[in-house]
Amino acid sequence: MSTTLYPNVIDDCPTSLAPLPTSRKTVREVTPVYWRKLIEVGVPIDAARVIAWAIARYDLGKRLPTTYQRGLIQRYCRFVCRAELWRINLLAVSL
Repeated sequence: MSTTLYPNVIDDCPTSLAPLPTSRKTVREVTPVYWRKLIEVGVPIDAARVIAWAIARYDLGKRLPTTYQRGLIQRYCRFVCRAELWRINLLAVSL
């Protein structure tokens, strides 16, 4: 505790501030995370790559999947849900 009349400003400030977000995540940054989750629940590697890309594009750009991507999402719907990557609007379009 300080004996001066003025408080110690340095002691009153938090030592670590959370960094401000400088930019949004890109599809290329998010896709590997989604791909890994899909692989862990049992989706084949090639299908997981396509599905992860489609979900990342939907999350970041609200772009709907192509017909081929919708077919894979429909086929592996339960795995997408198990990987906690389900998006109600995306799955509704795919079903």
